[in-house]
Amino acid sequence: MSTGYALCLYDGNDNLMATAQAPAGGTCNAGSPRPCWRENPKGYRYTDKDLTPNGLQQILLKAGPAGSALVKVKGKGALLPDPTLPVSTLPVKVQLVNGAGRCWQATFSTTLRNDGQQFKARGD
Repeated sequence: MSTGYALCLYDGNDNLMATAQAPAGGTCNAGSPRPCWRENPKGYRYTDKDLTPNGLQQILLKAGPAGSALVKVKGKGALLPDPTLPVSTLPVKVQLVNGAGRCWQATFSTTLRNDGQQFKARGD
């Protein structure tokens, strides 16, 4: 994959709360190196068991019918940026932006949990 991706989280005032990157190309998984990005028949998958550089573990990009696609991002660990909790202004906006300027977005305004330990919400 020749384009990197950035995950961005914004509060209800459009203040950036956290960001993490998945670089273009390269190899991941130091123990048994392999390409970070792999193409499959329906799209692309990013996998980095080492969670570098920002704690992103997996990105799944699948094509769908016109106007829809599946975008899934997983991250964890100490390298993943922690937004300040609880989130005081809703809705929370999550964007995945690629280096070519394409953007996918989801908005979360119905909270299931929003305290000093965890933010969990249902997408609109």
